[in-house]
Amino acid sequence: MKPTAASFKRRAALGGALVAALALTACGGGGGGEAAEDYDENREITLEVAWWGNDERAALTQEVFDLFMEEHENITIQTTPTGDPEDLFNRLSTDFAAGGGPDLFTLGGAMPQEYGGAGMLYPLEELSEYVDLSPYEDFTLTNATVDDVVYGLPTGGNAIGLLINETTFEEAGVELPGDDWDWDDLHEKATAISDHGDVVGLDLRIQDIISTYVSQYNDPTRLRESPRVARGRAS
Repeated sequence: MKPTAASFKRRAALGGALVAALALTACGGGGGGEAAEDYDENREITLEVAWWGNDERAALTQEVFDLFMEEHENITIQTTPTGDPEDLFNRLSTDFAAGGGPDLFTLGGAMPQEYGGAGMLYPLEELSEYVDLSPYEDFTLTNATVDDVVYGLPTGGNAIGLLINETTFEEAGVELPGDDWDWDDLHEKATAISDHGDVVGLDLRIQDIISTYVSQYNDPTRLRESPRVARGRAS
């Protein structure tokens, strides 16, 4: 059973050991540091791990856990996955408010910064015996960094792309963009298509694109000032 008297640092150290194993299995990681004295390899430990994803992801993740438990026979991984990320986020909010929560879990967007800034996550630099941060580029750690302290590691990344309906462009009499088009071109062409008829020139997922738009264009009011340009869809 999970040791109820274990300190938060000990649980974090054990969690760090698992993170390191995951990194070694999936990406090729390493280690070196200071929290080793808190880990007793002879002590029976249960770690709760929570994440979201479909059945395929759950099966692949379980394979990693099985490999980890083969290497660390005193540690048992208790998994509590959810299919939908919002279900996990709601559960985490409730659990942490009650003073609980899993030992390791996945977050999205700016949530690692929110949890880290609130003191709910352990600084990974203090677990350097188990977690090597050197393979990770700085930009991959931004969402989990608060005041230069890293509280989490990325498990993947997304690339932003744009699909063009050539028929819509043709019907609106708008020329297709070239390879060198920019935000001004996007704004101009989307406006032209919107003004042509009932078709909205740009249909986007606000939560995915707005940070890219702001960081590249640096003018977040542009689309807001032209409401017919885009239709946002929250996922």
